Amino acid sequence: MGEPEISTGQTTVLLADTTHQESPMRPIILLVLAACSSNAQQAPDIVDDGSQMRIAEGSVEAFGVLGLLNDRSTTQALLDDAVGLDVRAARSLTAHRNGPDGAFGTADDNTFDTIAEVDDQYYVGDSALSDLLSYAASEGWIPGPGDIVGSWETVSFTAAQVEAVLEVVNTANQVVLDDDVGLDRRAAANIVEVRPISDIGQLAAVPYVGRSALSALIDYADSLALGQNGDECETSADCADDLRCMGAIAYGQGIHCVDTWGVFSWQGPESIPDDGTELVTSVNVQGLASVPVDVVLTIDIDHDRPSDLMLTIDNFNGYGASLWTGGDDNPQLEMVIRAFPSDDAVHGDYNVRLTDTIPGVSGVVHGWGLLIVSTYD
Repeated sequence: MGEPEISTGQTTVLLADTTHQESPMRPIILLVLAACSSNAQQAPDIVDDGSQMRIAEGSVEAFGVLGLLNDRSTTQALLDDAVGLDVRAARSLTAHRNGPDGAFGTADDNTFDTIAEVDDQYYVGDSALSDLLSYAASEGWIPGPGDIVGSWETVSFTAAQVEAVLEVVNTANQVVLDDDVGLDRRAAANIVEVRPISDIGQLAAVPYVGRSALSALIDYADSLALGQNGDECETSADCADDLRCMGAIAYGQGIHCVDTWGVFSWQGPESIPDDGTELVTSVNVQGLASVPVDVVLTIDIDHDRPSDLMLTIDNFNGYGASLWTGGDDNPQLEMVIRAFPSDDAVHGDYNVRLTDTIPGVSGVVHGWGLLIVSTYD
C-alpha cells in the first residue's frame, strides 16, 4: 500500500528548450534520436471521434508533434515554409508558445502540453495537424518506445511507459490499483472516478497521485511488459517475476520464460580434498510437478589449477553425467543438465561430486544450486 501523497499539480514536460542542431535530425528532449526512427515509418496513431481526425493524446505521434512545436528552432517561418501550414496557423502556434512577450525561452512561455491545446489555436484544424504529423515523422521527431518523452512530478517516462501506464489506469479496477499496484486507496478511487485519463499530465493532477504513485504505476506496467510463461527470451531479466529464461531441452533451440517451481541450493564453502578423495554434496528436491523438463546447475568454484578437477552430477535413480573433466578455466557458471530424462521422477536427492585428480593445489567450492522446471507426466 503506498504512502498518502498529495499532488502539487505541478507538471514538468521536457519537450522544449533543446539546442538547435544543424542537421535534419533534431533532439526531442534530452537525447538525440537515431537518424531513422522505426516509429517514423509506422502509420500515425490517429483517433477517429466521428467528426474529425485527431492525434491520440499520449501516443508517440503526439509527443513528436509537441516536441517539434516546443523546440526553440521551430519558428513561424519554419511552420509556414517547411511544414506548409497556413501563415495564420503558424503565427497562432508560435505566439501561443512564446507567450505575451513574443520571445521564446523566457518566463512567460506557454509551451504545448497536449494535442488538444494545439488544436485549440486559431486556424489549426485537421489539415494543420496532418501537416505537423507528417513533418514530425519525416524529420525524426517521433520518439522510439525507449526514448524519454517527459517528466511529471519529477518521474521520467519513456514513450512505452506512457502507453502502458495509461492502459493500466484506464482498465484496472480499484482493487488492482490499490493492492497490486500499491497506490494509496484514495488515489486508486480518484483514478477510477475521473477516467478515462488521456495523458500523464491529467493523471498527475488526480488528487493523491504524486511521485510515488507514478513510480509505482511505472513499476507495475513494466512488470506486465515482461515475458509471460511461454514467451521467448534471451535472459531471465526478460521474464516476469517468478519466471526464468530456460527451455534448452524442452523447447529444442527455443529459449522461453517458464515457471521454475523451485530453486534448490547447497551452501559452502567447503574445501575440495587434495588427495583424490571425492567430495559429495547433496540437495533434496521436493514440491515440484512429477517429472523434470529442464535442470540447470550453477556452481561457484575457486581452484588455481582447474584442469585437476572432475565434476559429475547424479540423482536418486542413478541418472548422471560428467560435467567437467578439466581445462584451462573453472567449470562454467551455468550448465544445462541433459542427464535426467523427462520420464524420470523429479523428487529425491541430487548429488554433485567433485574430485581433485592431481595433488599439490587445493581449492574451494563456495556453493551450487539446481534450477528445475518440471511438469506433470
